Amino acid sequence: MTAADELRALTVAATPGPWGWRGNDDGAVELTALHSGYQRVLTTVRSEPCIIYTEAEGLIVTDEACDDCRAEAAKMHDPFDGYRCPKEANLGTIWLQDLDAHVIRPANTWAVREVPYRHDVVAVEHPDAELIVWCRNHADALADLIEWACDATTYAPNGDPDCAHSAGDGTTGLCVHCEFNPAIDRLARALAALGADA
Repeated sequence: MTAADELRALTVAATPGPWGWRGNDDGAVELTALHSGYQRVLTTVRSEPCIIYTEAEGLIVTDEACDDCRAEAAKMHDPFDGYRCPKEANLGTIWLQDLDAHVIRPANTWAVREVPYRHDVVAVEHPDAELIVWCRNHADALADLIEWACDATTYAPNGDPDCAHSAGDGTTGLCVHCEFNPAIDRLARALAALGADA
């Protein structure tokens, strides 16, 4: 299995992308899928949460829910609007290395708000956090790039005597017209997906 094949297999097996950092900068910040009700990918919740969300059923109160969350769920209008669960285990957040101070700090330190007056997080501007999201969201293009690199450095063991571009001297190796140009096309497509110029 090539590196490109391994990356494609991981991409298929992993939680579907795109991914992003979401949560509240005064509470939990988590890595989530940006679809299907913001399914958690990476979190520090240490006990069963009081409330979970499913695409099919919406908000569900779990068996282990605290009394406050049960009361909030019973509201007829705008349940959980501005509400925060009082259980400490549900207020965990991701911690990251502060690369300047050489200590770990909550991801909230680098959280970016969707709007200034609310605590909703839309990104975490930390190199490690950004790298995780970038790699997942560009995995297909990276696999194309790896595949191109392998193709471009693989030489045919024998020249093709029927190749219209052959010099006719029995030279072995890669025909630029027949094999290298299609690889260049794949590279251009991969770079375009990454937002770069070929």
